[in-house]
Amino acid sequence: MKKYQIYILLSLFLIMIIGCNTSDPASSGDELELPAMIEEQASLGWEINEIVSTTNEMVDVTHDPSLLPEDDIAGYASVAGTGKMAVEMMHQAMDRVPEQIFLAKPAEDTLLYYEDNVLWGKRTAIYYDGSTSLLRVYEVKYKFAVWQKMNYDSTEIVIDLNFTPNNGSDDMLETVYREQLFDAGHFVQQIVSQIIVTAFSETEITGLTATVDSDYHSSRYLSHLKQSIILQPDGTGTLREDFDFRDGSSSFHSLTFNGDHTGSFSRQLKDGTMISGTFNDVNDDLNGSFYETIDFPEGRYIDKISKAAEVSISLPDSILYASLSRAIYFASGRIDSSHIDIVVQENDGLQSITFDVTKANGAHGTILVQESEEMAILTGQWTTWNDYYIVVSAEYYQDGSSHIHYEVFEPPYQQGNSPILVVDYYISPDGSGNGTITHDGNEYQVNFRSLDKAEIILGDKSRMIDLYR
Repeated sequence: MKKYQIYILLSLFLIMIIGCNTSDPASSGDELELPAMIEEQASLGWEINEIVSTTNEMVDVTHDPSLLPEDDIAGYASVAGTGKMAVEMMHQAMDRVPEQIFLAKPAEDTLLYYEDNVLWGKRTAIYYDGSTSLLRVYEVKYKFAVWQKMNYDSTEIVIDLNFTPNNGSDDMLETVYREQLFDAGHFVQQIVSQIIVTAFSETEITGLTATVDSDYHSSRYLSHLKQSIILQPDGTGTLREDFDFRDGSSSFHSLTFNGDHTGSFSRQLKDGTMISGTFNDVNDDLNGSFYETIDFPEGRYIDKISKAAEVSISLPDSILYASLSRAIYFASGRIDSSHIDIVVQENDGLQSITFDVTKANGAHGTILVQESEEMAILTGQWTTWNDYYIVVSAEYYQDGSSHIHYEVFEPPYQQGNSPILVVDYYISPDGSGNGTITHDGNEYQVNFRSLDKAEIILGDKSRMIDLYR
């Protein structure tokens, strides 16, 4: 999915950084004795997030935006969503301002239009400077649904009318600035997006440089994420993410788009894990591919994880189909595998992605991710190898953060049954995170320690568990 690291959650790339918390609150106690149910089911939410994140990355890099007209920028969610919204704001602004107003040659920063829609909680203002021929449009949203956890969303765009305000064919969207503020207790506190448009058609941004800065709650191990992007009209470009953590450490990864419909990416995690891959987009022949290898350091219980996908797109409906295979090679010699069939569709410029997942041990599930302008919503069902039934939901935000919730039911499942396990995870774009597992009257704390390990805490005792089983 393109936008929420879902399409982001993601963010774009699955980067798991060692240590979601620098302290070890349970180091002084004995090892925690965990119920088998928790050991078996604690990793499911993590695995679903990994499936979604891998799919987002794969879809982002293997399709060309020219084939999907609404998909303005392949890659970062907040840049794509903000850029698309800015184009819509630009056209709405020109519709709202009568042409005769420009005949009066307004002076500097003349207010041409103002509206405060109290019902929808949206305030709009349009200013024009006759000396520079620049039109500035402001849009502020101040009412949100409770589940959005947002309290402010402001966007400013600057349009160069080229001293021909009555001729829209030469108008140029120049800059975009967007600031989003979240509730005081939310794990994402602020997202600021800035775009400088370097190439523009009447309906879309075709070239840009942009940055997205996301700040996180003081309780999060990840403190700041900076995403940088350069895209050219010929399809070449670079993407980079810089992560800053509470302990003063940092990490980054990058991706390169070539001019021949191919590209590559590589990154190194703080624990020495190496991730590398290549891709081929669908633009030249409607078929593409994606390959990724994760090599773990010596001494880990996993040797490597390999992923391979074949991708195709159908025209004129622009439906993307993908077949993704994943193999986990354990140090013991055991190999675990899974297969995912993926269908990506667009409706009014917003994506929906359907995942059908089958594992070698017989576990299977179906997941649906649907985008909105603010976030993406995941719903799904999962059946374990021993017939436990799981209902899962999640929200993926534009910076790549996610909140995953799932409930586990004993077999045979019947609607109305009470869950025996309830899980909530909060994952940052770098892959660090924490959460809770509620079971049998106890609430266990969970810290994600690495790409393959998590710490579960109850009182002064803790235990490390394997996330890949």
